[in-house]
Amino acid sequence: MSNFQDANTRLSVVNPELVPVDSDSEEDLEEIQREAAAEQARIEVATRAKIAAAHERTEKKRRERKVEEARKAEEARKAEEDRAAKEKAAEESRRRQLKVSSRRFCFFACN
Repeated sequence: MSNFQDANTRLSVVNPELVPVDSDSEEDLEEIQREAAAEQARIEVATRAKIAAAHERTEKKRRERKVEEARKAEEARKAEEDRAAKEKAAEESRRRQLKVSSRRFCFFACN
């Protein structure tokens, strides 16, 4: 085996307490806590923004549905008015026809 292979096959166990550390663990902990708090604040802001946007979309859809329902109700009302007007016109036409028919009948029958 070569020296390179020998070096790769050897394992060494290191005691972490014996490794020199050049930073204060208390300061590291505080820095980690600050970073975590800042990240949590960013997450909360993003979540509130997403919730607000969802509420806006929901409200917009509700308004659109309300407008659509009002439009359909107006169309139904107009259709009913048109149907009633046509029915009234047809009734008037029948009355006029009856008057004309009765006048003709009277004219021919009475003369």
